[in-house]
Amino acid sequence: CQRCDTAIPLERLRTLPMIPLCMPCQHDREQTTTPTRQEQEV
Repeated sequence: CQRCDTAIPLERLRTLPMIPLCMPCQHDREQTTTPTRQEQEV
């Protein structure tokens, strides 16, 4: 997701170039489970 794109440091992306940008991550799970306004705003 876009969050992971900015949240995950480029160094980590270089280490894991195989992970898709839109892979299911904690951010998606949090949004699906309990979307907090703070996260949505940010």
